Amino acid sequence: MPRPKRICFEKYDTIGNPSAESDADFLSACFVDNGSLDRLRNCGDHRGIVVGRTGAGKTALLRQLAETEERVIVLEPHDIALKHLADSTVIRFYESLGVNMDLFYQALWRHVFLVELIKMRFGVDGEAAKPTVMEQLKLKFLRKSQHLQALEYLNEFGSGFWKTTEERIKEATRKVETDLSVMAGASIGDLAALGFDRSVRLTEEQKREFTAHGKEVVERLQLSQLTLLMDALDEELLTDPEKRYFIVVDRLDENWADDPVRYKLIRALIETMRHLNTKVRYAKAILALRTDLFDRVLRATTDSGFQDEKYRNLCLEVRWNRQELTELLDKRVSELIRKRYARRQAVTHADVLPQRIGQAKESGMDYILDRTLMRPRDVITFFNLCLRHAEGEAIIRPERLLAAEGQYSQERLHSVADEWSVHCPHLEIVCELLQKRRASFKLGEIAESDLDALCLKLIDEPALGGDDVRILREYYQKQINADSLRSGIAQMLFRAGVLGLKASSYTETQWSEGMIAQVPTLSIDNNTTVEVHKMFWRALGINPEVATHSP
Repeated sequence: MPRPKRICFEKYDTIGNPSAESDADFLSACFVDNGSLDRLRNCGDHRGIVVGRTGAGKTALLRQLAETEERVIVLEPHDIALKHLADSTVIRFYESLGVNMDLFYQALWRHVFLVELIKMRFGVDGEAAKPTVMEQLKLKFLRKSQHLQALEYLNEFGSGFWKTTEERIKEATRKVETDLSVMAGASIGDLAALGFDRSVRLTEEQKREFTAHGKEVVERLQLSQLTLLMDALDEELLTDPEKRYFIVVDRLDENWADDPVRYKLIRALIETMRHLNTKVRYAKAILALRTDLFDRVLRATTDSGFQDEKYRNLCLEVRWNRQELTELLDKRVSELIRKRYARRQAVTHADVLPQRIGQAKESGMDYILDRTLMRPRDVITFFNLCLRHAEGEAIIRPERLLAAEGQYSQERLHSVADEWSVHCPHLEIVCELLQKRRASFKLGEIAESDLDALCLKLIDEPALGGDDVRILREYYQKQINADSLRSGIAQMLFRAGVLGLKASSYTETQWSEGMIAQVPTLSIDNNTTVEVHKMFWRALGINPEVATHSP
């Protein structure tokens, strides 16, 4: 195809925003379905946890579902008072005593899901409709004896059943706080003071009494009635296979609550999602979770002997191949040209990117893809920087692409460090171990003096719950040797996608792709070949002329 004529890239040209939340101009027109959308639409497919790394396209997928399906309920943590629940000092106090509040969290999610589905089923959007709908529900539920308890649940709430999700969560939190205080024979203020004041020391007898009271309150929750109401929903209300209902929960990876409470609320949400998707044939709950957050939730809310396969089987992993990412870029380039020049003829990457670039003389498209973690956000970010450097030109010349790569590499290192800040708060500093090295080298080539220098740099930093300072302190205190420290650092950087690892001459280089990949620590030693991802070469000053290593 000939090069497009009379096209001149301008200063603010982009192929969209890398973040789906801010990509209204391109997202719908340039959406590429890599097979995930049809699976999400299938209510018979119980996979409802959309997992992927930052920038993999989870939010874009959920937004496309919301645009193309008629009955979609979107819930976001910031909008439904979850922070109010997470900040309850009374609940925190009982959590600190070891009282398992999971049933309360699950009951709350179940109620929210049921109310939202019933409201959408009957089109409840005003006060006038609510009494009529309640009467319809009662008539339907009276027809079967097993639904009578579900009817009792509705009767108990009366008009309060229709409160907004935010109001319901606040009310439920207040009710549990009151029940806990009454059972304990203390005021809410007294319990709140206990939750605030870490200096308060309870006797063992007091702890046992508070714990017993807390367990009794939790055990009174009406989880069985909610289960019966969900059965009634399936058998009486959502019975048309042509009318599917979806509940979508996104933005769970944002800081809407402190991590310990957030993990428990997300775990309860997963349990509720699984229950709904199994019980109700024509409704489906879907939630988006970053891969590392999903992993942390499972680890933080289960014991050491827990087998997590059943939860991983609920996951729909968002992954991309080279062909799909190329299609995504082509659609966006064509849309940019259409918007700017009203052209009907498609313009693709082949019309604007270099045909050959770099020592390997690879195509511009391959050059870009090789420097991504196979995520749409990486491709969009890289190409937008290319456009910025090609201002005033009709094509992106090799030197412009290389100039864009330097900025892109730095930005991607910052982005990955931010993504993994919980696991490795000082990832960028740890990556200094890789600076000016070959792109591929033996792990043992990292000298002990380099490890000592890194240790001195970070040993006084707050641990922040991360693995980096923890393992460096173990080395500093001589709990582990240099070989173990090298292995631990390689494991951290592997999981973040900075490194690939080749355990022996007869195995391929492994990369952390998809669900959190783990290379067994015992297989990482000084003879393990380390390969730095091309995305980070420029940021780390790695010279591609010595990018190979002979094992």
